[in-house]
Amino acid sequence: MGAGLDYSKKIEALGDKTVFKVAVAGFNYSTDYDDTSVHYDADLKLANIGLLLDYHPFSGGFYISAGAYYNGNSIDFQATPTNGTYDINGNTYDATELGYLKGETNFNKFAPFIGIGYDNSIFGNGNLFLSSKLGAMYQGSPNIDLTGVCGQAIEGTAKCVQLQNDIEIEQQSLNDDADSFKWWPVISVGVTYKF
Repeated sequence: MGAGLDYSKKIEALGDKTVFKVAVAGFNYSTDYDDTSVHYDADLKLANIGLLLDYHPFSGGFYISAGAYYNGNSIDFQATPTNGTYDINGNTYDATELGYLKGETNFNKFAPFIGIGYDNSIFGNGNLFLSSKLGAMYQGSPNIDLTGVCGQAIEGTAKCVQLQNDIEIEQQSLNDDADSFKWWPVISVGVTYKF
């Protein structure tokens, strides 16, 4: 989920074992590199805001957590061929026929969360504590959107139409393959300061 901040407050109305938590985390990473026949640009964006209830059954550090996150995670890439041939949906295209291929992966914005963790800042003495959390966000099946631009060699031809159809079929295949990636693991270790 990236680097983040949490704010925790014991909810006396729910007993002395329940803590309300607001969690904010984010991380961005961009890269570009050249393979032997393709130039890649990629962006990874992790952006999450969570509202959680942590239940401390033993009035200590161990807790069980449930809640939901706003899930702003996304992955974008662009691949521009420089030479060679490429297979898309079983059809072969050379670098002059494929202008570029762009992909975007998005997830459901609402993501329920369940997990466990350790944070003794509410019940312990002192100001500085270590905390940890292990759980998963249910983000649903990722949605992958592929867009391709025909190269000048086939622009406006029947082969360009075929390329667009092949990209659409490839997109459906990728979405089918990604259907099993519905859970996003959440692992965090942090330092907690109690005011």
